[in-house]
Amino acid sequence: MSPRIWLGIDKFIREPLCLRFRPNGGASGPTNIREDVTVDKGRSSYSGAFSTDQFDLVGNALIHITREISAALRATNVNPRVSRNSGNL
Repeated sequence: MSPRIWLGIDKFIREPLCLRFRPNGGASGPTNIREDVTVDKGRSSYSGAFSTDQFDLVGNALIHITREISAALRATNVNPRVSRNSGNL
């Protein structure tokens, strides 16, 4: 998961750059995935724009996909300091 860049209390952008591979294992070019979303005031859901751009190895654009996205958020009670393998659960 890539880091989020918060643009305020309720808006963030996530933009990882990935490398795409062919079925034979060779690299075929980078993929840029971008989410630009807003979290609702109740902090229970978010919505916004999603886009994917795929390029070949020399930078030529191959595919551009855009969609609107939305999802529900749920609270989790996770303690990152406790390892599942530590026997402390």
